[in-house]
Amino acid sequence: MAILGIQFVISLVVALVMQKLSPHYSLARWIMCNGLFRFLHPSNNTLKALAGRTAIKPQKGKRGHEFKKQSNGVQSNIKGIETFTIPCSLEVNLEQAKIEEVDLYSQHRYEEYRWLIDFSLCALVVYTCVEIAVLWKKEVRAQEFNLSLVWCLIVVFFAIKELGSLTLVYWRGEDSGERSVCVSFGLFFLILAMGVLVVDESILEFGLESGYEKFVKNLVSCMKKLGFTTGNPPPLWSFKLVLAVISGIVGAIVGFPGIRLANMYLDGLFYHQHEPHWQVILHASFFSPLIPIVAWCRPIARANLIQSGKSTANQTWLTDENFAKIRILTVLSVCVLRFFTTREALQSYLNMANDRIRKLRKETGKISNIALQSKVARVFYYLSTVALQYLAPVILILFLSLSWLSVDASPSTPFSGLLNETADNSTNFSEGTEYTLILRRVFTCNDLVKGLVSYFIWWTLVTLFSTSAFGVCYLRTFRR
Repeated sequence: MAILGIQFVISLVVALVMQKLSPHYSLARWIMCNGLFRFLHPSNNTLKALAGRTAIKPQKGKRGHEFKKQSNGVQSNIKGIETFTIPCSLEVNLEQAKIEEVDLYSQHRYEEYRWLIDFSLCALVVYTCVEIAVLWKKEVRAQEFNLSLVWCLIVVFFAIKELGSLTLVYWRGEDSGERSVCVSFGLFFLILAMGVLVVDESILEFGLESGYEKFVKNLVSCMKKLGFTTGNPPPLWSFKLVLAVISGIVGAIVGFPGIRLANMYLDGLFYHQHEPHWQVILHASFFSPLIPIVAWCRPIARANLIQSGKSTANQTWLTDENFAKIRILTVLSVCVLRFFTTREALQSYLNMANDRIRKLRKETGKISNIALQSKVARVFYYLSTVALQYLAPVILILFLSLSWLSVDASPSTPFSGLLNETADNSTNFSEGTEYTLILRRVFTCNDLVKGLVSYFIWWTLVTLFSTSAFGVCYLRTFRR
């Protein structure tokens, strides 16, 4: 029996082709450089012309020897950077410019953003090709290791890694309030996860309990087959406690992306207030996670839909298996809708530069030219970071859903039947191959993997929607 075969060949060929094409055709570059425009900060000469030379006064420095006084009230530091003040109420109109690829290289975390998006596209193409090959030759999945699941889990790992690194930036920042928000989100979702995991499977159907029981049973049988002594298996509550801790960490790293999503959602509604069709799309994109969230609640979704699908012959057109697949398809639809609104969300963020200047006009006093230019330039500088905050959760949910579909398509052989099969075919299998088959069946237990993936799909949707809803309430109260 081959551990790696046609799936490995397809993965290697497609990955090499995508790696060669990525410098020329990049999805990450296409998102940024096809329709988005940024605001250029005004130059010193522009600010001088708007303010008038008589309005410019020298800025007092703490150490006067660092500045060289020039004519017209302008002063320059030892690095040759002019520093002067202008009225906050100055009518400054920002120029727009289309984003070019050369402008992106200096952005914060642009390389991480491009790598994650392009690698996710490569993994998606590999996943599609492998699944097509499996449909053409169904016995492949029973004979080889599920490489589709491996590709999906790799992307999930890197998406979580990027979200975690973004959270560490807030954690290590000088603002203690951001650190407190991370801790608050983590503790809140830890407690919420502990409450969710004690709910009966008849209400929230993830399949964790039945999957864990089958995994433990198969593991004990495997250890006996290999000649090891077995003790008492870990109890179910310890398994759920580990899941609760992981859930709290996921809630902490999704917190700030959820608030960022809320900010872009409100800005998008503001900029499209005279376009009803875009408002409908933005509302649908924001509230769409509620549909799959409710779909995992058995009394609300599955029971009603399956009962309504019964015919006169007491047969159902919507079985439990079909309903589970439809539920995953709704999650994929949410991801597609979020990706469709990516540019509107990013453009809403870029428009923040113009909003800052507009709000500055309402203030009194003066501001330095460097501070004003920084207000505008800083928005574009963090565009890749914002894109990561928006797209990384979408990629995480997308590949969790694809991994569920991949596991669902894999054959599930009972462990007792597997032992009988290897015993009956002992002449065809070597002892090492037999043990490899047994271990592979145990540690790729379909029921447990599907239960874990289902839970984390649902949990990621819940945390992302909860934090974004909190962000909308907070921003509505204190910003507008």
